[in-house]
Amino acid sequence: MQPIQVASAPPGTQGANLDIAAAYRTLPILPDHRRYLCYQIKGGYYMDHNFPFGACSAHYCLGRVVDAMVDILNAVQISPVLKWGDDLFPIRFPKSSTTQANGSVSYIYTYDLAFFKDILAPLRIPWHPTKWNDFSPRPVYLGLVWDFEKRTVALAEPKRIKYLTKVNDFLQTHSSTRVEKKLAMSILGTLSHVTIVHQDGRSYLSALSAFISTFANEHKPRYPRSSVIKDLEWWAKKLTQMNFARPLSPRGATQDLGIWVDASSTWGIGIIIGNEWDAWTWSSSWHYEGRDIGWAEAVAVELVARILFERGLSNASILIRGDNQGVVGSYGRGRGRNLHVNLAIRRTEVIGTSSNVLYMLEYVESKQNKADPISRGELGPLAKQITDYIQLPEELTPFLRHV
Repeated sequence: MQPIQVASAPPGTQGANLDIAAAYRTLPILPDHRRYLCYQIKGGYYMDHNFPFGACSAHYCLGRVVDAMVDILNAVQISPVLKWGDDLFPIRFPKSSTTQANGSVSYIYTYDLAFFKDILAPLRIPWHPTKWNDFSPRPVYLGLVWDFEKRTVALAEPKRIKYLTKVNDFLQTHSSTRVEKKLAMSILGTLSHVTIVHQDGRSYLSALSAFISTFANEHKPRYPRSSVIKDLEWWAKKLTQMNFARPLSPRGATQDLGIWVDASSTWGIGIIIGNEWDAWTWSSSWHYEGRDIGWAEAVAVELVARILFERGLSNASILIRGDNQGVVGSYGRGRGRNLHVNLAIRRTEVIGTSSNVLYMLEYVESKQNKADPISRGELGPLAKQITDYIQLPEELTPFLRHV
């Protein structure tokens, strides 16, 4: 799920949250289809008149119903109304405002939550009695606090405590005991949701994702790898941070600065930024411990990120072209299956998070990659070489030498 863009929201913007009670159970099944949704209880077989929980098609059918609800609301100028499953998130903007004598501002809106529900009243929607929030400049939606005034997103405190407890329970119980696949997948799903706030945590899900792929039998538990425990310890430390909020400053449209990256296994790494170039040659053998050409290509992206950071680039979305599809996909996911690729992405994410820069990778064929000759030692004019000095991280200094 992509974060909601609230950076351009005007003062006075508010959001609310409503939840449909037992949403799947409100969906009737066509009589001719009920025989396909039978289930067995204590030796007897039963047909249900409504969707049971767990049916694969239930979410799709619910989506069709909620889409119709949103269309009805849009028809009476109630928009935007975001949704996720049975959660609705209407956002309203002020029609006008007045300034009081003490300097405070009061906003006037075209509708409130009561009017919102009245529009949908003929549908007799069973709204959940407790899972809802009235309009506020800091609404809670999907367990996240969206602050329209500060333009940030954070975990709601009850959710933070719940997720921290879940991770700690896993560490205390399963650091040296076997784990069922269902629990591992549950932890992965929870932490994937948390990465909306802690984006730098995406690379700390790689080991857990790889561990889940090793299960041959869903009901046969396995011992978690040490890398899984190490990453979950990082998550536990991360979730202990109170009042952490991710800024949602606008990055604007993706900028094409003419950035190209490439790596060759024999010579080194070459990059191009506009009409400038730079290169690093291999100073020692690096084909060991799982390092491959994908790692080299991932490092090329990291080097670009370090140069852009030194130049003070911030609040931007930057296009980078490369010819390794695996690396393009890994950066898009925020994690890689290869350990060393994942570490390169992790270091790049730290840079991007600190400056609010998003690196958008685009695949090009090798013959079209402008950085290809440079990565093979065919360097450009000396006057066009990038002069920005960057300090290589300790992990890269044994392998690279700046030309």
